[in-house]
Amino acid sequence: MRPLTTALAGAYLQQRMYSQAIAEFQKAVTLSASDPDQLMDLGYAFAMAGQKDAAKGILAELKKQREHGFVAPSAPAIVSAALGEKDEAFAWLEKAYDERDPQPLHRGAHLDSSAVARHVGCNRTQASVKIILYDYFAADHLTHSRSTHHD
Repeated sequence: MRPLTTALAGAYLQQRMYSQAIAEFQKAVTLSASDPDQLMDLGYAFAMAGQKDAAKGILAELKKQREHGFVAPSAPAIVSAALGEKDEAFAWLEKAYDERDPQPLHRGAHLDSSAVARHVGCNRTQASVKIILYDYFAADHLTHSRSTHHD
């Protein structure tokens, strides 16, 4: 479960109140003992606020955590994309697809169909279909995981 501070931070982020969003995401990271999802949110907020060095620091931390435990590939993908590092973001997105990462990638990916088309060598319509199918797969995977989960 994500802390309430994350919801507040998300609201600040939507309003482009970046310093407030960052402060709340920092609280969430502290409360969660540096949970990768919270770090991803903080890295995304730093990138959106133009604080590239701070966002790159978070990206480095996510990569480090991934070496020592499970961090979904969508987390570094989202931060990389928010930083404008599209090639790195695509590399992480490919890992996310290969690993069947159910994290919704549309949240911070900032990868439009033109960028996808250039990367995978197809037209914009085909790229849009790929994006939609990936989102569908991720949503379907979440539904299936929840319906088969037994406590």
